[in-house]
Amino acid sequence: LHTAYRRQRQMCIRDRSWEILTQQAKTIVVLLDLSRPEPLTYLEYYLNFLNHKKNKLNTFCCFTHCDNYKGSLHKLVLDIKSKYPELTGIHHMDARQKQEVEKLLLKVLKKQLS
Repeated sequence: LHTAYRRQRQMCIRDRSWEILTQQAKTIVVLLDLSRPEPLTYLEYYLNFLNHKKNKLNTFCCFTHCDNYKGSLHKLVLDIKSKYPELTGIHHMDARQKQEVEKLLLKVLKKQLS
């Protein structure tokens, strides 16, 4: 019982944090770590949360740690586009490389300004 209560409390804190962080946001990037098991579960969780927002956000999905992904990246992109057509864009980068992070942020900013 203690473990279940603690897990529920952690989830409430995490959800509240997302609520605060996205209050004034116009754009959000969901960074999807493909080295983790079940990466689509994380994407689905965050997109479901964001879809309950009253204002529509530009939402980008960005893969990282692609070198650790066991499946086909092309199939993954097609599956995500099919399931989540509301996404503004799908990108990939190595989040460990500062230049790649900057390049993604520039793409996102250009899209927001257009």
